[in-house]
Amino acid sequence: VDSYVNPSIPYGLTSTSISSAALQKLQLVQNFGIRTIYGLPKFARVSSYRNELNWLTVHDLAKYKLGIMAHKSIHGGNPSYLSIQLNETQPNHSYPVRSYHLRRPAYSNKYSENTLMSRTINLFNETSRSMWADGLGTFKKKLHEYLKLSSQ
Repeated sequence: VDSYVNPSIPYGLTSTSISSAALQKLQLVQNFGIRTIYGLPKFARVSSYRNELNWLTVHDLAKYKLGIMAHKSIHGGNPSYLSIQLNETQPNHSYPVRSYHLRRPAYSNKYSENTLMSRTINLFNETSRSMWADGLGTFKKKLHEYLKLSSQ
């Protein structure tokens, strides 16, 4: 079941703007897969079993995929249109600062919060700056750990 369910969920997350309703449906598919693996009843809670499998929730898996795409873009990979728009804010003073943040777009409305750019900026700003400087393999491990800890 793991080989059928787990690859199907990231395939459903390939869209750059996925609705909350679609994420919820994919979460139900993941929960069904976990119940099938462990032979659990239909309404059993699956969060502890998800942790045992070392799986992320669908919401966190979407963030994980977004983080990987942003990391590749920041380090000169594709999509290049994303790296052009990811600009760090520069401090307007001479003393050292502990962290940099990505600059938010000048426009903002109720639709702009779910855009690829807004979600990427939110993820970058909520995580450690040093994590993004690592190579892709290390970044993936750290991001996975961060998302697992933040969802508990």
